[in-house]
Amino acid sequence: MKKIFDKFKFKKIWIPTVAIVAILFLVIGAITGFIRGYDIGYEAVNIEIDNAIVPYNELVNNTKELEKEYNDRKEELDEAIELSDKKSELDAQIIKKNKELDLLNKDIAEATSKLSELQGKITEKDEKPIELPAGQFIVGSDIPEGRYKVTPNGSGGNFFVDDSNGKLVVSQSIREDGEYSVSEYVIFLEDGYSIEAASPFNYIPIK
Repeated sequence: MKKIFDKFKFKKIWIPTVAIVAILFLVIGAITGFIRGYDIGYEAVNIEIDNAIVPYNELVNNTKELEKEYNDRKEELDEAIELSDKKSELDAQIIKKNKELDLLNKDIAEATSKLSELQGKITEKDEKPIELPAGQFIVGSDIPEGRYKVTPNGSGGNFFVDDSNGKLVVSQSIREDGEYSVSEYVIFLEDGYSIEAASPFNYIPIK
């Protein structure tokens, strides 16, 4: 009876012990598996982080290089912008000056035209023209001193004038038509001048 009781007692103690040991093994296995899985996951995460850090660092370095290049060239960029603004101002000034120059050239052209008209315009005096035939005449005796427009009284011909010292002043062919002639001639006749006319001429007093 005692053997049976001892055997029963042994079973009563052994079974729970085995169960506890089994549970311990399971717990230890679970912990070991968790730790192993954690290590594997941690290693994988580290690999991913390392793989991400490399391009991140490259991006940071590239950004720093771009910032440095921008700072280095910012002064050049500012100068270029300033020059561009100045160029725009200069272009506007050039356009303005060109317009002013065009107006000035127009005024000069008008003034030149008026001056030419004034220079070319001969105002006749309100006096009767003097008609002299062909021949030789003395200014101051045959015709008063003054400014005259000489025109042919007829077909015209050669017209000569000498000063008081006998020096030739005018030698001109005055005709209505002719290749080497003029239709009229303006001259200031001083006292003492001598006139030699090959044909009759009109001496029209002018201002």
